[in-house]
Amino acid sequence: MSIENLQDTITDEIKTIISSEFDINLSKTTQVPTVDDYNITYPNFDLKQQDCKQIETSILYIDIRSSTLMNIKHRPETLVKLYSAFIRTMSTCAEYFGGKVRGIVGDRLMVVFDEEASSLYAVETAVLMNTARIILNRAFPHNNVHCGIGLDYGLMTVAKTGKIKRGKETSTSKALVWLGKPANIASKLTDQAAKTHSENKQIIREMHKIPTPNMSGLLGLGLARQLGSSTNQEYIWKDVQVADFLNKLDKKYTLNSSTILTHPDNSFSSFIIANETVEYRTPPILTTGRIIQQFRKYADANLKIKRKWITQKITVPGLSGSVYGCNDTDPVIRKNIGQIVRQLK
Repeated sequence: MSIENLQDTITDEIKTIISSEFDINLSKTTQVPTVDDYNITYPNFDLKQQDCKQIETSILYIDIRSSTLMNIKHRPETLVKLYSAFIRTMSTCAEYFGGKVRGIVGDRLMVVFDEEASSLYAVETAVLMNTARIILNRAFPHNNVHCGIGLDYGLMTVAKTGKIKRGKETSTSKALVWLGKPANIASKLTDQAAKTHSENKQIIREMHKIPTPNMSGLLGLGLARQLGSSTNQEYIWKDVQVADFLNKLDKKYTLNSSTILTHPDNSFSSFIIANETVEYRTPPILTTGRIIQQFRKYADANLKIKRKWITQKITVPGLSGSVYGCNDTDPVIRKNIGQIVRQLK
């Protein structure tokens, strides 16, 4: 095929797909589709249509933190063992709660769940994966494996992409594409989880004058005079939050109705506004309010499962609600860590 023919082929296929005559047929499902699902088709250029499915479900992503550094620091043999153990371990955790692995790219897994109680099983899978990480760290003590896990819930459209091929290339030339906001948000949450963040914020730096003992009796009157009167006071700086500083100020009113703000500490002299960089680390599991809402509906009604969610400071592009974090682990596995370590030796 000449480059001109290739150009014409690409142009004709794109023109057909984007044409208003090309139909996208959507059907609803409650089960996670597979790549061999006959109701999900490649683009049909003869019939000018493509069949896809939609499912309302929970999406989970997990990957290893600082995997780029691992590729630089460790031998290929060590990396193969680590990645193989990681992928198999996390896949097993997903399958335990009925999750279906629908994507593996490097050290990142995508897991999808059947619609019924999907958020419950997604959260419990995340907790199990967070616990399994402890076992990996016992097996690879010099790697200190940290994982980020992201979850979201919503409507996903499943399409089939690739080309129909024969022979050895059959399985590698086709794949399902999961289209929808939940996958995008869950992936971004994974990037933010188990990660050190920093933020700059303003603080109030108060200066206080603290009296000190008169030095004339200790050093002699002549030396005290040389040092000056400032030797009778020590200057101390105290950092406080802006809100705390404002809340403790007292209001006093003068005869002409003016307002004077006074500091309750008599040693207070003055203040400046300063900038402070604060570092904090997000939990390994990050999720959205949509997941928590669905999770509580099933957990409270059926299993009475409780998870400790903490609102996070981070923001995610495309997510209007809050981000919640969790660092829970499975108590049974944690109890058996000692036995697990002995088995690994």
